[in-house]
Amino acid sequence: MLRAQQRDKFELARRAGIPAVIFMINLVLLIRQEPYFWDTIQFGSLHPEYFIRTDFSSLLLPDEIDSGHPPFFGLYIAAMWNLFGRSLAVSHLSMIPFLLIFTYFSVRLSQLLVPGRVGVWLLTLILLDTTFLAQATLISPDIWLCTFFIMSLYGIFAHRRHLVLLGALLLAMVSLRGMMVVAGLMLFEVLRDLLIDRKKGLRIFAALPAYMLSILFIIAFLTTHYLTKGWIGYHPDSPWAPSFQWVSPAGFLKNILIWAWRVVDFGHLFIVVLTLLLWFLARSHPLTWRRAKPFFLLLLVMVVVTLPLLLYQNLLAHRYFLPLYFTFAITGIVTLNEMPFRKVRASILAMICSIGMLSGNIWNYPIGISRGWDASLAYLPYGNLMTDAKNYIDYLGLPYSMIGTAFPNLRSEYFTHLSDNRRIFKEKDLDNDRYILYSNVMNEFSNEEIRTLFTSWEMLNIWKKGSVEVILFKR
Repeated sequence: MLRAQQRDKFELARRAGIPAVIFMINLVLLIRQEPYFWDTIQFGSLHPEYFIRTDFSSLLLPDEIDSGHPPFFGLYIAAMWNLFGRSLAVSHLSMIPFLLIFTYFSVRLSQLLVPGRVGVWLLTLILLDTTFLAQATLISPDIWLCTFFIMSLYGIFAHRRHLVLLGALLLAMVSLRGMMVVAGLMLFEVLRDLLIDRKKGLRIFAALPAYMLSILFIIAFLTTHYLTKGWIGYHPDSPWAPSFQWVSPAGFLKNILIWAWRVVDFGHLFIVVLTLLLWFLARSHPLTWRRAKPFFLLLLVMVVVTLPLLLYQNLLAHRYFLPLYFTFAITGIVTLNEMPFRKVRASILAMICSIGMLSGNIWNYPIGISRGWDASLAYLPYGNLMTDAKNYIDYLGLPYSMIGTAFPNLRSEYFTHLSDNRRIFKEKDLDNDRYILYSNVMNEFSNEEIRTLFTSWEMLNIWKKGSVEVILFKR
């Protein structure tokens, strides 16, 4: 098992820690008025709104907005609204404590695993991960998941079992995916003790007591939810039920390709390629391989954690890969630092991966290719562009009820902007609608529908910035 010094001459925590904290705080301050977007409309707005409206009388959500996860994120946002008021600024600022905890453990983990200047690049790849940054600008439960995952990893590698216990319990309390990550961490520790540390007998399971509280919580929550509601994860009438349909053999093969695309998408290509190359190179250097082996085992386990997603129709969102993204960065930079390279060369390779990661925020795809708009900062112009479009619609005097559109524009600003505006657009129906408000952010438009709009409908106005465009069409 790799053991690293807590301190070294470079003092990563002192030199990079404070700038990292300042960066995170300023990031939230800059986007504090950004509206809710994508799935965070449900988790960060609909859920707390329900708890406020019902005066916290029930911890279980109604079926129409219950996706089977523990409700604590929504409860937290609702509590913040109760204390400081219902506003976008309060919602965004409520993420700062968790972003700071995430930053703290990212700094500590980077210094622990990669002491020296190369550790700066591990910290950079973690903090500037495109999908993490996108979630950091949203009011997202995945911030919790990332925070408690990094906390747990630090506890494992620093031999701080109380942090493993706390991190695993909090992971389980975030979501069903958090529970899967806990299972992955348990599997990693058992396999590490068995295959790498060569422990015998019950000593193989010596790490498991730190996970007992999380196991008990998982059993208690899932049992309570099932006994109360009769289902776990989804129910046949839920809006997301189609996503949980089993795929055909052809669909499974398609999902494998999508899985590979998700792994390398939005700038992750560079660190993934470097890590895979280092896997081949490290095996010919026994000392390097001995030190890097636990991290490749962790990487393999995190890959396995994502594989069940291949069995379902539509569960390959980028944010589901966040623990895997972090593990690629950790494994790649740790191995790079252990290779018999000059540190300047290692730093250059790590810097290229970091620049490549940042470039992911401007990766774009042709219209008609569905992309994860909550997985990079490319989504940011959407809110202002949609506001401009709505102002134009008001100028024309068109009622929202006669304009078809699609997710994520099917909720009123009461939920997306936390305003008093409850006007709502109708769900698109190109056969009957006279007006369509379209954006390339809306993945629910089929290629045929997009082709019909651009060839057979009149374009009344278009608003475009960066990769995002919003168009008002008239039949």
